[in-house]
Amino acid sequence: LTMQSALEQYYTENRKFPKSAQIIPDPNDPGALYSEIVEKGYMTFLPSDPLGATPYYYKSDGTDIAPSWNPTAPNATQYVIFAQLEQSNDSDATASKYLPITNDTRTTYSITTLGGDTYTYNYWVSSK
Repeated sequence: LTMQSALEQYYTENRKFPKSAQIIPDPNDPGALYSEIVEKGYMTFLPSDPLGATPYYYKSDGTDIAPSWNPTAPNATQYVIFAQLEQSNDSDATASKYLPITNDTRTTYSITTLGGDTYTYNYWVSSK
C-alpha cells in the first residue's frame, strides 16, 4: 500500500486527512501523521528516502506552518507529499507542477525546519 493510497483510504473513512506539517520520518517526533496512519493500521510504517539524502515532507491544509495553508480549516481536506528526486534531469524533477499550498506552478519547493535544516524538493503528489 502506498502512502497516497493509505491517505485516500483514511480520508474515505474519516472525511479528512491527518492535519500536520512534518518531515517523514522524523525520529525525534513521529507526529500526527504517524499516529493517524501507522498506529491506526493504514500502513505498517512511514516510508523514508531509500538513499537517506532528503527526508520526505507531508503538509496538509489547516496548518499554520509557513506558508499558512487555510489555517482556520477545522479539518484537512488536501495534502501534499514532497520528495527530492536524485536524478535532477529526470522529466518529473524538471517539470513545472501545480502546488496547492502556494496556488501556483513551480519546479521546486523549499522548507526550513524549526531545527534550521533546509530541504528543497523537486517532486510532489497531492490530493488535488
